[in-house]
Amino acid sequence: GRALVFVDPKPESTAPTGPMQGMGSSAPPDLVGIEKLLAAWGVKLSDNYVVGDRAAAIRVNVSSGTRPVIGDYVAWMQMRPGNFESTDGVTGALKQLNFGTAGALDKVDGAGTVVTPLIATGLESMRIDAAKFATLPDVLGLFRDFKPQNKREILAARLSGTAKSAFSAAIGGKEYVPQSKEPIQVIVVADTDLLTDRFWVESNTVLGRQVL
Repeated sequence: GRALVFVDPKPESTAPTGPMQGMGSSAPPDLVGIEKLLAAWGVKLSDNYVVGDRAAAIRVNVSSGTRPVIGDYVAWMQMRPGNFESTDGVTGALKQLNFGTAGALDKVDGAGTVVTPLIATGLESMRIDAAKFATLPDVLGLFRDFKPQNKREILAARLSGTAKSAFSAAIGGKEYVPQSKEPIQVIVVADTDLLTDRFWVESNTVLGRQVL
């Protein structure tokens, strides 16, 4: 059928709010179940890697020794119109999306579906070991060690066509359906943090009132 699915190799949505608080502190997600579905639909999530884009890096305040500095955080990316598929009705009118420690989607051979990229990084992108985000990340070190791979990474894709079942047998006595009876229409996005306020909203207190 139709589905809009958000998956994430390193979700930050459970971390405290603030530009740098709690980055890398959330527990790793359980992706075993969804990985079976993704493979049947035709894609795989880079669950051990986070995607960075040097050209799209969001600037953040970080500490360097005893003084605060501003650094480009390559794992937080601001996607612009050049990153969106302009001919698709879902992404054609988008102007900006902020991604945080997002993953990449790889096509799975032999799935039988059509994988159409909807959102992709620029060529100054790189896959970074997710283990580097297990604790507070080294923003300046990540930028310093960044080596662009001259490749666009898929952050969101449309999956269409006939999909094979992710299961080998019927569940609960129902009829087993080995493949979809009608073409599926699924959109998979490799980030959940873009759905949270902390990537879009600044909260301040003015004269005792909260201003967003």
